[in-house]
Amino acid sequence: MNASFWKILTISVSLIIGSTGCVRVPHKNPAQHFSYFPATSPQPNGRTAIPSAYLELADEQPEDHHLTLLEVGDDALLTRIHLIRAATESIDIQTFIWKEDEVTRVIYQELLEAARRGVIVRVLVDALNPISGNTRLAQMAVAHPNLEFSVFRPLSYYTEPGTINKLENLIMKMRRLNRRMHNKLLLVDDKVGIIGGRNYENKYFDRNPVMIFKDRDILATGPTTFHMNEMFEAFWKHKDSVYLTQFKDVQSRLPLELDEEFSLLQAGDRDSMQEVLALANEQDLSLHRPALAVNPIEHMGFFWDPPGKFKRRKDGYNNHYGDIISKVLETANQQIILQSPYLIYQRKSKHLVYEIREKHPHLEIWFSSNSLAAADHDIVYGVSFKDRKKLYKGLGLEIFEFKPYPEDLLHYVPYYPSQSGLTPLEIEKELQSGEFPTKLFTYGPKVTIHAKTFVVDDKFTQIGSHNFDPRSASLNTECGLVIEDEAFTKIIKSHILRDISGGNSWVVAKKNKKESLRSKTSGFIGSISNFLPVFDIWPYTYTSNFELKPGFAPLPNTRHPDFYKHYRDVGQFPMVEKARERGRAKLMKGFGGWTSPFM
Repeated sequence: MNASFWKILTISVSLIIGSTGCVRVPHKNPAQHFSYFPATSPQPNGRTAIPSAYLELADEQPEDHHLTLLEVGDDALLTRIHLIRAATESIDIQTFIWKEDEVTRVIYQELLEAARRGVIVRVLVDALNPISGNTRLAQMAVAHPNLEFSVFRPLSYYTEPGTINKLENLIMKMRRLNRRMHNKLLLVDDKVGIIGGRNYENKYFDRNPVMIFKDRDILATGPTTFHMNEMFEAFWKHKDSVYLTQFKDVQSRLPLELDEEFSLLQAGDRDSMQEVLALANEQDLSLHRPALAVNPIEHMGFFWDPPGKFKRRKDGYNNHYGDIISKVLETANQQIILQSPYLIYQRKSKHLVYEIREKHPHLEIWFSSNSLAAADHDIVYGVSFKDRKKLYKGLGLEIFEFKPYPEDLLHYVPYYPSQSGLTPLEIEKELQSGEFPTKLFTYGPKVTIHAKTFVVDDKFTQIGSHNFDPRSASLNTECGLVIEDEAFTKIIKSHILRDISGGNSWVVAKKNKKESLRSKTSGFIGSISNFLPVFDIWPYTYTSNFELKPGFAPLPNTRHPDFYKHYRDVGQFPMVEKARERGRAKLMKGFGGWTSPFM
């Protein structure tokens, strides 16, 4: 085909896209949104907020930092519903994903009930992931004047883009498409905030029978909530924060009459949440779930990327949060422990590690992440797998890959409703005794790491939405808490150490091969192949996964001279039964290296 053909094709595609009228994107217009509501807002329904020990603490000690660790999904769901019911003035939610299912329908109904008693509720969701169908979105958008639902950085005037619009996004809006809002926040009355990695979907709250996310949130009170409010206001008032009522496919389902009986709930939505819904009304949740106790904290800061992170300044991108993370890591002199769903090689991180190690040659860096069997994205894992030698040998990382069915599964889903008839207090006593029959959970859901945390020298802890990968560093906006408190840091460290223990993770190490001219030659060719962004097809692999042999004691690291006596090789992709998953990972290793900056 000659050049004229391609020129004609390009012009034709551009004309088709232009004729759709979708090149433009909507910008925030409050007047348009509120035009769908009556001039006089409904009166509060007379219901009152429940008392909350968290809000009382925030009022009594506004200048002091306090944290509650939300380590399991059921506790994270319980505290959210509790705080929503306790709100008296405002509720602000910011999230990357809001997918309609049982959890989000129940939470939306709780938000709607809060709006009906006079609370101003604002929900901001990134526009990349579909929330629901346009009919449902129309119902959610005008359910009550006090409940405002917006999406951030939309790609079109339609919430459900058609084929032509998707093509237009790929061709003409790749920059907009690729830069997303990944911040996560729940802020109640500007006094109590929840920060961490959880989105809004069943799998983040122990409510998916196939797969659940092992995530980590922090409930915080004190001065940091001022900065949480500052972040939310910056995003909410931004021109790219667009009300649902501004989208053409939502408008086609309007107007709708305000109905005080309206509910999103479907039959069975509350069935697995009966205990949570009952406990949520308790004033002090820690009396029923001791893990939800409050911890006083010495020093803490909340940091976030602004919406303008994507705009380049003279001195570089406005990457505030990434700079903070680097500065905290630079303080390390003994050990850094990181946990993230993805382990993607970054040149900037390589230079940072080299600089720290130049000052502290004996620095240990441990990284807890997902194995292919546990990962929710085998394609992303494949990109990580390509650079395994660089990460293990070049950067000297100790890499731990989480098992999909860890031995300590009860620690991750202690309240999973279909698995145990015991109450939370009974379970906690059994866990402390060490005699609980973990076999009950053998056929439970697969567990996938989604927490984003690091610990530095038993001194600093970071918990937030940042994955420590290229996408979080350069493409997404992120937020999180940096905590300076030795006692709390040791608690977080103990949780990650449990995650990387032999029963819960495999450890990555160099393959136990005899050095020969053939193996050295293959390794040399493999290094050249690995350097290529595509056609990395040489079948040489430097590392494998290992597990502790029965009867042997664990060793401090994989470089120990007795390592191969204590550990056995279980292969590169243990417990991965589907050839399709292994094939996709290998395909990305071979041909997807160029995508690393976007992962």
